[in-house]
Amino acid sequence: MKLLIDPGPSEAGWHRIQSVMKCPTLYHLSKNTPWPATPPLVKGSLIHVGLAHLYKQKQLRDKGKNWKKYYDPHEAIAVAALNGHAESDSDLWMELAPLAQDVLRQYQGYWGEGAELDKHWRVLSVERELRCHVTDEERWVQDGDDTGQLFTTAEMQCWRMVMTTFPKTFSPARYLYTQRADLIVQHSKTGKVFIVDHKTASRPVPNVMRRHALTGQFLGYHMFGSLHYKESFGGVIVNSLQLTNSYKFKRPTLECAVNSHTKLKTTIIHAERLIRQYAQAGTWPHALHETACWAYGGCPMHDVCQYGAGEEETE
Repeated sequence: MKLLIDPGPSEAGWHRIQSVMKCPTLYHLSKNTPWPATPPLVKGSLIHVGLAHLYKQKQLRDKGKNWKKYYDPHEAIAVAALNGHAESDSDLWMELAPLAQDVLRQYQGYWGEGAELDKHWRVLSVERELRCHVTDEERWVQDGDDTGQLFTTAEMQCWRMVMTTFPKTFSPARYLYTQRADLIVQHSKTGKVFIVDHKTASRPVPNVMRRHALTGQFLGYHMFGSLHYKESFGGVIVNSLQLTNSYKFKRPTLECAVNSHTKLKTTIIHAERLIRQYAQAGTWPHALHETACWAYGGCPMHDVCQYGAGEEETE
């Protein structure tokens, strides 16, 4: 039986942080409620599956190993359309699978097929989960306590003074942060290592990408690349697939961000504190802002948030 790559979310990734930063209630409601399938989401998911198999086969082919043990990229899209979703969304996935396969065929025609596919790239990893811990130097956890409760420095010191008979020990809080890299490659001539992120777009793609420069996902890729590859890290490549009337493929330059590691670290810490602060609360804070509640047709949890679970809007 052939192998199928699952390019799903990582264990504690940026989507989680982004959700709680956008609206804590969105994060809370979506923990146990899957986001509804939409055409852009399904198209992007299927194309990601195809690209994962395309580059996994390239990696094995270049090493002279058995690349046929994985599904052909077009077969993988068909299998994912059949199995990779809720039953209620099956029609949408099946409907969009041929489009995803067509995009992949044209992508291969543009960047090369088989042994000719991106000849200057040596594939190091496909769908690799990158992991680290972010230390919060201003919040403490009690050793041996698995609840995740955080204490300020003042609270921790009070506990130590009060509990003289049975002193409590504390350690700085550490938050797991992960990201799944679509593709990691090394340039055959320069030796530089790049993290490649596949992005589908429904509008023209600029030559210099500003949209993603300050997103946590791309700042995270820069952080992980610097941690893992040191001076050999060459940066992040946006592998853009423009899904307009005629497909276009670009790899635009990503604009730089000042103090990117600091921006990411402080944001992760703030989000993790929020999650732990309200973990046992019945009501979470709301963004109550139109760009969070109704942008692009509405937050996926809009109706549940406004009308309550199982209730319907009345005119």
